[in-house]
Amino acid sequence: MIEGAISVSCTRIRGHRWETVERTVIEETPLAVYVNGRELATLMCTPIAVDDLVMGFLTGEGIIGKPEEVALLRVCLDEGLVNVRLVRPEVELPQRRILTSGCSGGVTFDDLSGAHEPIVSSLRVSSARIVELMNLMQRSGPLHGRVWGLHTSALSDGETLLAVAQDVGRHNTIDKVWGECLRRGVDTEGKLLLSTGRISSEMLNKAAKMRVVLVASRTSPTSLSVPLAEAWGITLIGYVRGQRMDVYTHSERLELALPPEQRDRG
Repeated sequence: MIEGAISVSCTRIRGHRWETVERTVIEETPLAVYVNGRELATLMCTPIAVDDLVMGFLTGEGIIGKPEEVALLRVCLDEGLVNVRLVRPEVELPQRRILTSGCSGGVTFDDLSGAHEPIVSSLRVSSARIVELMNLMQRSGPLHGRVWGLHTSALSDGETLLAVAQDVGRHNTIDKVWGECLRRGVDTEGKLLLSTGRISSEMLNKAAKMRVVLVASRTSPTSLSVPLAEAWGITLIGYVRGQRMDVYTHSERLELALPPEQRDRG
C-alpha cells in the first residue's frame, strides 16, 4: 500500500481488447478542521503531511502568525478530523468562506481586499536554472512515479529544493510547503515557489504572504493573478516546459542562459 494512494479495479480497453486491471489512484478525502472546538473548514486533500497542510492553511488565512501559537494539533485520519487548540482561546475565527478555483474545491476566508507591500529583491536567476529546478521538483516527492493525478509544489533558494509537497489539490501543496517550512524554521522570504498547477489569485495571494519573489508553473496564470503579481512585485512565470517559458511580470529578474558556443563571444 502506498501512502496517499489506493488501488482500484477498472476495465482497460486497448483497441478491441478488454481486460480487468488494478490501477493506483491518488487518494482524496475530506478533512474537517476544528479550531478551539469550532469547525473552521473542510479541506479536500490527499492525507499525507496533514499537519503541515493545516499549519500552512491556518497561517495563510491569518488565524495564526507563528507555529508557537498552536498549543495542540491532533490529526485523526480515521475520523477525517483535525483538532487544533490555540494558545489564545479568545481568537475570533473568520465566518465568510470563499470557494476558490482550486482543485477539489478550495476554500479561503481572504477576499484579496488587503494589499501586500511590493516585494523588493535583488534576485537574479537564469532561465536555465528555472527549468532545472522545475524538472527536479517533478522528480521529487514520495508519490513521484507511483501514481498519476497529483500536483506538486516546491520552495527553492535558487540552488536546491528546500521543501516539496504533493496533493490532489494544487492550493493544498502550497499550504503543505508553507507548513513544512514553519515546522523546520525555513524562511520563505525572497525564495522561489514552483508548482505544477495553474497560478490563480488565491495561490498568488499565498505566495505574497510567504514573501516569495518568484512563482513559476508548468501551466498558466489566471487573468487576476497577472496584475496582482505586477502590483506585489512578484515575478510570475508560466508554461515552463522544456526550454520554454512565458514571463508575465517583472522579467528583469530573469537572465537568459546563452548556449555554450555563445558565452565567450564579445
